[in-house]
Amino acid sequence: MREQTRMKKLKEARKRKGYTQEELAYCLNVTPMTIYRYESGRRIPNARVLKQIAQALDCNVGDIL
Repeated sequence: MREQTRMKKLKEARKRKGYTQEELAYCLNVTPMTIYRYESGRRIPNARVLKQIAQALDCNVGDIL
């Protein structure tokens, strides 16, 4: 449950940027299902991926955690 709440910020940041899950997935070279899993808390991205996500969304890692 805690991961779901934490990763909710990722979804909010993605939407602020105006990206769909598919568009963010394309930027990160992953599948849209991977983005869904991150946002739903079913999978937690590692530090390297968090940094890539933050760069793609023009924010800090702390903004998406």
